[in-house]
Amino acid sequence: MAGKGPRNTKNHCYITKRNTVGRIPSTQRSPRTGRVYKPTPEGKKKPGPPCRRDKFTDAIEACINSPLLDGWVTADEIAYHANKSMPKRWSQITPFVVGQIMRKYVASGHIEKDRFKTLDPFSYRRLEYI
Repeated sequence: MAGKGPRNTKNHCYITKRNTVGRIPSTQRSPRTGRVYKPTPEGKKKPGPPCRRDKFTDAIEACINSPLLDGWVTADEIAYHANKSMPKRWSQITPFVVGQIMRKYVASGHIEKDRFKTLDPFSYRRLEYI
């Protein structure tokens, strides 16, 4: 170990675009190229395909507004019907994802959630349309 200097010497501190003074915040600048992002105008859709989370939410909302949820339905059945509109190459919607997305509808009072036996999965029923 003799002869080695401290690690944070002048040779190891490189100045990059991120360290410069007076720069635009990193949320408005590309970390790869350093270009400034052009903001999307109000009311316009973000370019590119929608993210998976948005597609999952839209598919489950379609199930909620269909006659499927007139009676009690388990998360497995909701996932099965929601997966019909998903691309085959994507990972499919699981009952756990259904529970995560349904949480906000249960809190808003659109959906009722119940477990009939102790070890049964949760069942959902629509109270009002979204």
